[in-house]
Amino acid sequence: MNKWNRCMRLYNENHLLVFVSSVTENLRALRQEIKKAITEFPVTEPWLFEDMPASTESPSDLYLRKVKEADLVIWLVGDETTQPVADEIHTCMIAGVRLLAFLLCMDNRCQTTRNLIEKAQKYAKWEEVKESDLLAEYVTRALHDEIIRGYRNPDPPKRRRRLKQKFNFSLAQIKQSWISLGVSETVAANLSEDPTVGLDLGDLGPGLHIVKGDQGSGKSLAAARHFQKSVKLALDDISSPYTLFVNERDLTSNLVEYIDQRANE
Repeated sequence: MNKWNRCMRLYNENHLLVFVSSVTENLRALRQEIKKAITEFPVTEPWLFEDMPASTESPSDLYLRKVKEADLVIWLVGDETTQPVADEIHTCMIAGVRLLAFLLCMDNRCQTTRNLIEKAQKYAKWEEVKESDLLAEYVTRALHDEIIRGYRNPDPPKRRRRLKQKFNFSLAQIKQSWISLGVSETVAANLSEDPTVGLDLGDLGPGLHIVKGDQGSGKSLAAARHFQKSVKLALDDISSPYTLFVNERDLTSNLVEYIDQRANE
């Protein structure tokens, strides 16, 4: 443990969580270099899937949850991109998490990688890594600049930013549900962004409300639309309650602890 990490234990705030995204097998050595650079940086700690212990949570749920919880995502771009990596980067952009992308020198990149680069290039800060043995230096410099920039040009107030992230993520989940049924991406996007598509539950008052119906009748969509309507209200009126959408499979503790944790964020 270096002197900075020893010092940080004296303070209240946790380190900034940095999620490392890339194909694991082909880039394992470089991922460990990034991990070392993040660990040695004074205020950051890394999250790498291969370092995690066994868990009852499914791998996809685990790493996508960690992407949403991260303060920063580092994407190491090689010649290929697996579906899990693509899911991580899409989730990062949807959730509004800061993204740093490092492009390794490659003779050719697969079509999936090129498509993802095209989508992310307007969102992310890019850097071409001409020499792989200097990757740790690139990462350290980028972390330094990103933290300084974040302090000098802070995001909008956390409540508003969190609500917008939740709203966009809800839309993305609806879109993905239609895509999984064979609907084209364009049509799925249009349907997800149209608030009139789906059952309107009306203005529900306090208390427990149960939506019942057959499988495929639109219960999940109705709940998502109600959540989105509540988010819009909270964005328009700061005195409105902060709204949470809790999916049972996301629970890592009991419901009360989960809500307390999300509310404190």
